[in-house]
Amino acid sequence: MDNNTAPIIIEEIDVSSSLNYLEAMNDLKDKYDEFREKEMIYKCKILSMKKDICSLYGLLRVIDNISSYDGDIPRELADLLDLTRVVASESFTEHIIR
Repeated sequence: MDNNTAPIIIEEIDVSSSLNYLEAMNDLKDKYDEFREKEMIYKCKILSMKKDICSLYGLLRVIDNISSYDGDIPRELADLLDLTRVVASESFTEHIIR
């Protein structure tokens, strides 16, 4: 061996820590995949609820408009319909438009 060459040092690789790292990363990937799946389910449910709110709001508007033209509907019922439409309108604005 000459004096100009540096000795080659081979580091020992701790196989068990590498396996632990790989296992931890696989577990993390599995948890992330599970999270993404649940997120997708929640997004679909939210979209479905938004559609339901839109449908109910539209229906309440139609009922409120019909009730305002019909004089045979008791005033208390017309007021309840109007109040329900207002609440639905606020909910629509808060949860759908924003």
